[in-house]
Amino acid sequence: MNPVIDALDRLDHIATCQEAVTDLLIPETDLHVVNRDRLAGLLAFLDAERQLAREQLTVALASGQVVVSLRPVK
Repeated sequence: MNPVIDALDRLDHIATCQEAVTDLLIPETDLHVVNRDRLAGLLAFLDAERQLAREQLTVALASGQVVVSLRPVK
């Protein structure tokens, strides 16, 4: 895959997600005008990012190079 095209697609998706948040923060008097496609895109983006973060965490923990301490840091 082309990294430039991938980056441009990602930037476009992030911009759409930001527009969805803006629609929710500054709504019209009628909330039915909120763009549901943008909102669905935002939710899909957040879900994909969460899944990616979980996969990265799993790989990091499986590598044995990460030490996890449950003790509070002083």
